[in-house]
Amino acid sequence: MYVLDDILYLQSLTLFSISMSFLTDETWPPHMVLFLRCSEELGNYNGLYNSVLLHCFSTFPVLVAPEKHEFNSLYISIHGADFLPLLITHVQSDVSPRGRIKADKLMRQKYNTLLFREKCPLPRLWGLSFVGPSLRVYCADVNTDTIVPPLEDHIEEAWNIDILSPAGFAKMKEIVRDVMDAATQLNVVMSVPSGQGSRIPGEWEREDWDEES
Repeated sequence: MYVLDDILYLQSLTLFSISMSFLTDETWPPHMVLFLRCSEELGNYNGLYNSVLLHCFSTFPVLVAPEKHEFNSLYISIHGADFLPLLITHVQSDVSPRGRIKADKLMRQKYNTLLFREKCPLPRLWGLSFVGPSLRVYCADVNTDTIVPPLEDHIEEAWNIDILSPAGFAKMKEIVRDVMDAATQLNVVMSVPSGQGSRIPGEWEREDWDEES
């Protein structure tokens, strides 16, 4: 059983890891595996995936913005310039068949909000649905508002990527690279203080951005 000291140790490792570049790594750092085991025992994956996204975008000037939805459910959006969405994720700890159906519904609701109200500046808006340790990948064509995969009836087995497996690492790397490349090409990354990478809300002051822009 993990106790408070274990969790604080894992958090310190996570903060240390954000100085490393995800795109040059070949596998997840060992502490992420330990963090997953802790999350499984606690039955809550919110902290794990917040740390995963911070690690993935550690050297890229974006905002990693957690948004609590309900108990054991969390949205985490990646924002670029003008706080426009570059990537959306939903984290859910309920791994039951009913919970997976709910996760799909919540992801599509978030897509509707971001596609129609907060226009994504990229040609594709990726979506990551994390149910426990498993991942399902979504992708929307911003020009047509078409979401893949389409709405379907039998989706209970759709979360078939183990996030910390080699396949999960490769898929995350593919998506993060695509987001970074497109955001850089279209110049929709944030203006941030020199030497800074991704951060969570509140870690940059607006006047700092204005001074550097």
